[in-house]
Amino acid sequence: MARLLDAAEAAGDRLAGLWAMLAHTGARVGELLGLGWDDVSWDRTAITIRRSLEPESGPEPSFDTPKTARGRRVVTLGADAIDALRRHRARQNAERLRRGEAYCDFGLVFATSNGTPLGERNVIRAFKAALKRAELRDTIRIHDVRHYHITTAAHSGVSVKALSTRVGHASVAFTLDRYAHALEGGDRDVADAVELAIRTAREQTGRLRAAAPQG
Repeated sequence: MARLLDAAEAAGDRLAGLWAMLAHTGARVGELLGLGWDDVSWDRTAITIRRSLEPESGPEPSFDTPKTARGRRVVTLGADAIDALRRHRARQNAERLRRGEAYCDFGLVFATSNGTPLGERNVIRAFKAALKRAELRDTIRIHDVRHYHITTAAHSGVSVKALSTRVGHASVAFTLDRYAHALEGGDRDVADAVELAIRTAREQTGRLRAAAPQG
């Protein structure tokens, strides 16, 4: 993933910010294509996902609402994601200035160079071009970036409930079932952590007893 993001930035890919946000948030493609600048909180360093852009919605945006209550959510952004979003905003502002009155400002974070909605098929073609530029295999799907985010987070030992909420899964049970392979080490990690804590406490107790005055 690092190769893809680095190559996109180096090449001045106008969708480098989209690839970065996909990787850093685990959001669905349609959710980010439906993201508006008013959904971005710079103070909280977070975005609110409340809708998805309908595939090939045309020159004017048409949105779908989340299918479940968990689909509407606030996603926190790390420093790298915020930096990528700021660079993207600067690129978009430059495009807006070049277009002048011809720019169609729908307030979308990710849009065409004239402000209209991005068609998902065009995004997929751009993603394939980004893969080629980074010398990555062309069998990688854009949806695989979401899988990358989830599995990477799961391997790091984060709360499954927090991860499930972050990516908008219908339930924690779905996350556990779908990503069981990435969570298999979880119980071993817990066992090792508890064992280490007990061992450390016993060693500390032993040192205290040894240091205590006798008689």
